[in-house]
Amino acid sequence: MNLVNGITFFTKEPEAGPEVFRAAIRGGIAGPEALFEEYDRHFNFPYFGFNWDALDECLKDLQWISQPQVIISHHTLPELSAKDFRIYLEVLSSAIESWRKFREDERWPEFIEHWLEVRFKLADEKLVKSAAGEAGLVKYFV
Repeated sequence: MNLVNGITFFTKEPEAGPEVFRAAIRGGIAGPEALFEEYDRHFNFPYFGFNWDALDECLKDLQWISQPQVIISHHTLPELSAKDFRIYLEVLSSAIESWRKFREDERWPEFIEHWLEVRFKLADEKLVKSAAGEAGLVKYFV
C-alpha cells in the first residue's frame, strides 16, 4: 500500500482497501457548523466541541481508527468564507504535520501510526493552492 501524508488532488477517486479509513466530505456543506457535523458523522469522534480547535485536536488523535491510512476526500469544496477556508486548511495541515512528527517519535510504539491524506478534486486545485499559499501551507502538497 502506498501511504500518503499530505494534500493531493484527484480526477477519479481510487478504490479504498481494507487498510484505509475514508471520510468522503459530501457536497453542499455550507458553513463551519455543517462541516463540523459532517466530520463527526464520519469519524464518530469520542469527544468533539464542534469548533476549529476541537477539529484540530480530534484529527491529531485518531487512536480509535484501526486503519493506518486515513483519507479525507472532498468532492466539492465546502462553502466557507475565505477566512474559514484558510483556517480549515491550517487545521488539516496541522494534523498532517502532527502525524508526520508522531511517526518520527519512537517514544510511543504502542500507538497506531496514521497517515493522513486530504484529497480535493483536481478542478479545485487552483482555489485550494491559492488559499494555502496565502496561509503559507504549500509544503503540505504531495
